[in-house]
Amino acid sequence: MAKPAQAFGGDDDSSGQLPPEQPKKLDLKRYASKPDANIRDIFWEIMASYAAKKPPTQEDFKPFESERHGLVKIGLSVIENPESGAYYDIGKNSVARFTLMMTIDGNWDDSFDEVIVSSFDKRKEPDKTITAALNKIYETDNYKEYIKEAFKIMIKEHNTLEAVIAYIKTMKNRDLIVYLKKELLIIAKGDVESNQYNAMIALADIKNEDEEIKNALIALVMHWDDETRKVAAMLLKGDNDPKISETAKRQLTMESNEEVKKLLTKLIKKDDAENINKTDKDKLM
Repeated sequence: MAKPAQAFGGDDDSSGQLPPEQPKKLDLKRYASKPDANIRDIFWEIMASYAAKKPPTQEDFKPFESERHGLVKIGLSVIENPESGAYYDIGKNSVARFTLMMTIDGNWDDSFDEVIVSSFDKRKEPDKTITAALNKIYETDNYKEYIKEAFKIMIKEHNTLEAVIAYIKTMKNRDLIVYLKKELLIIAKGDVESNQYNAMIALADIKNEDEEIKNALIALVMHWDDETRKVAAMLLKGDNDPKISETAKRQLTMESNEEVKKLLTKLIKKDDAENINKTDKDKLM
């Protein structure tokens, strides 16, 4: 993946000021010449550099390429246990943001993937701090382009798909969803279980401005899987498009799941619902 131009970071949850004990001049090079340097010292030097708005360059990161996975693990550990970084006066929100920036600025694609997958795997759901950090750095053009391309690759890989699609859903970033529309539609139409549901939920954020997406969700109201039909019906609730009402009416005649039946009834326009009830009554007479 192409390395984006360098971007500066700031601190969003702390003063970003270094404690008096820390040197004012930030210099990673002094660690590069020391093979036995403590990796935690290197990590906090990197974090301090970002907090001071003096981010390391790709050249600065080169000597630490072999330590990249260790640096990411420290970042994730601090996000999980913020008290471990209290001395450095850099809060977990900033650590999350700077850790992501570090992987991008260092051109460490596999480490960026590691942040996404490892933070998801812990509880099988996206980490809120990482989600916020992704949305924050997405505001900067070069990081935005990196995330878009990285996610486009990750969504096609079996070992990263589950995590990345969960993050896409949770981020609720319209620009990102529009960019990944093609990939999300493929998953919504052809995948199963959580990946399919997350793709559907993500796409629903822009269904009112994209007819193709709305039509795909409408078609899923008649899907073979109960849960898929349920999710589709929930996502279409409140939309008065006649096509939704017509599809719900057709599905209702063959629907066996009681929970889905209730949801389908809510999708049917009032006049149509009254006609259906009248027909049912006629059958009983």
